[in-house]
Amino acid sequence: MKTFKTLALVVAVSAGLLSSAGVMAARQGTVGPTSNGDFEINYNVNPSVRIWGLEDMSFTGSLGSAVTDNFNFCTYSNNTDKVLIEVASTNTDFALNTTAVSGGPIPYTVTIVDKDVSTTTDTWGAGNLASGTQGSFQYSADKTVVGEDPNNVCIGTAYELNKLTVDIPAVSGVIADGVYSDIVTLTVTPI
Repeated sequence: MKTFKTLALVVAVSAGLLSSAGVMAARQGTVGPTSNGDFEINYNVNPSVRIWGLEDMSFTGSLGSAVTDNFNFCTYSNNTDKVLIEVASTNTDFALNTTAVSGGPIPYTVTIVDKDVSTTTDTWGAGNLASGTQGSFQYSADKTVVGEDPNNVCIGTAYELNKLTVDIPAVSGVIADGVYSDIVTLTVTPI
């Protein structure tokens, strides 16, 4: 009798562990005047984020004075109103390079500011955060829109805006004429 009670307890504990671990088991109907059974449906929704409103930047002029430009961009997340942002430079050092025979790299910085909290600011390049580094702050993300604007426009108050600024300092020294470029990649991660 003691063996039967112990075996029954082991079976009960095992069944409890299986059901608490989320194991799905459809319940089949039995024979009778009516018969019913049930089954469980699970749908795992993955985190979804999006970034849009990014713009190419072009500067023209001499290197004797600093230049700057900015734009607003939007972020969306399906499960949070905050995201983390990583910024990477293709040249890995936030420097504009040329394919010309001579000419040195021209350093620049990328700064992101949260529209809603102006003290939420991260800067990459030239003695700040390194390429491929995630910023220290959490930035606003909209979870009330579907995350799609068919025209990729990020304006007005309908979306959560973040502001990106590129600053190129005045360069002293000899830099040959030509086109200096880099590609910046922003990666948004839900929190």
